[in-house]
Amino acid sequence: MLAAYGITFVVLMVGMFANPAARSYGGSVIGAIVLALALGLALAVALFVVRRSRPSTGATGAMLMTGILAIPVILLVVVAGLCVATGLPIPRPY
Repeated sequence: MLAAYGITFVVLMVGMFANPAARSYGGSVIGAIVLALALGLALAVALFVVRRSRPSTGATGAMLMTGILAIPVILLVVVAGLCVATGLPIPRPY
């Protein structure tokens, strides 16, 4: 889970700093700070949810892991999707 958040952060950062439109007026630096805060908050919530979940003894292993890891993956997809939806990592010809 930590690797997925880290890889997502690196991929989006490379996209932001490779975008010439984002580099103007320090947009890539501001975007990097916002992305770090958003992914950090999502990761903190995800870790809180995973650490707080207490499985029952009757639950099966696969279903239990799916339930526990669903929220961190959903949070990661939402934050990364919002970042891509804003268009910052995608180069645009102005």
